Amino acid sequence: CHAPYEVGEFTVSVVRCVPIAEPPAIAPDAADLDTAAGLIMQDMSETMDALSRALCLYQDNDSISDYLITPAESAGPEGKCGGFTLRVRISLERF
Repeated sequence: CHAPYEVGEFTVSVVRCVPIAEPPAIAPDAADLDTAAGLIMQDMSETMDALSRALCLYQDNDSISDYLITPAESAGPEGKCGGFTLRVRISLERF
């Protein structure tokens, strides 16, 4: 008895420069933090939309059986970078 599908998992990460505290303990401006957060949210929305469109096309032409995009996870901030990570699972039907 074999599993009917094989599943691959891919990770998609998007990072960008974000404001950070600069020594000696000077916090970044709240407006700059808000702008950076808004851009990361926009990146996340556009990336999820693009992935969904592409994977739907693959599913429609029977290149893949199905797919799943997990909720975004925060990435960072680390150094001067922040962003998000998405995990994509794609199933292929076994013959």
